Amino acid sequence: LCFPNLANIILNDEKLEVFPRRSGIRQGCLFSSLLLNTVLEVVATQQEEKLRK
Repeated sequence: LCFPNLANIILNDEKLEVFPRRSGIRQGCLFSSLLLNTVLEVVATQQEEKLRK
């Protein structure tokens, strides 16, 4: 499963407080390829329907 990932920023050579990322899909997430395939399938189906009209 996808676990929340943390971000850390260095500003002016000073390491700021760690904070959780709230958006996006973590690289290596088990569901990322499934999500991509689902979205591409929907887009492809919509394009086929447009071409038929």
